[in-house]
Amino acid sequence: MACTSLKCDFCGRFFSQHDNYNTCKDCGKTYCVNCENEHYEECEIHKICEYCGNYENDIITEHNLKFCSLECLNKFFQETDSGKLIIKMITKEKNIENKQVGGNHYQHFKIQPLQFMMANEDMLTCCAMNVIRYICRYPHKNGKEDLLKAIDYIEKEIKAKYPD
Repeated sequence: MACTSLKCDFCGRFFSQHDNYNTCKDCGKTYCVNCENEHYEECEIHKICEYCGNYENDIITEHNLKFCSLECLNKFFQETDSGKLIIKMITKEKNIENKQVGGNHYQHFKIQPLQFMMANEDMLTCCAMNVIRYICRYPHKNGKEDLLKAIDYIEKEIKAKYPD
């Protein structure tokens, strides 16, 4: 039997105590896993940039942080102590020297792409790092699709660096 006190604020579905649901700590709304994106699109609190504090409808999310632009995302991870700490924690957690989850498309390199990117993190943007990743793996993983992804990140980098 459904518990009337637990109801998705978006689709109206009632939850039992065993269902998957979340309550936003910022706005207090309850939502089911199917409505998570709807919640983040509607909730105004989730549209404030972590770097500059500006409100933006089209927010970019990276590592559960919110940014109003690629420029703010890159600056956060390159310039702030919090951003640098997150990068170090992610690098340490992933044990970049020996571990690869989901395939072996990086294992043949003398230096792992992630090792290169972390060693040069102060000179590379997030988009540039993704370009390196997709270019390195394309012959061993998704071929043309990875090349198209690299092109997409190059176009995003150009737009961020050289807005018209």
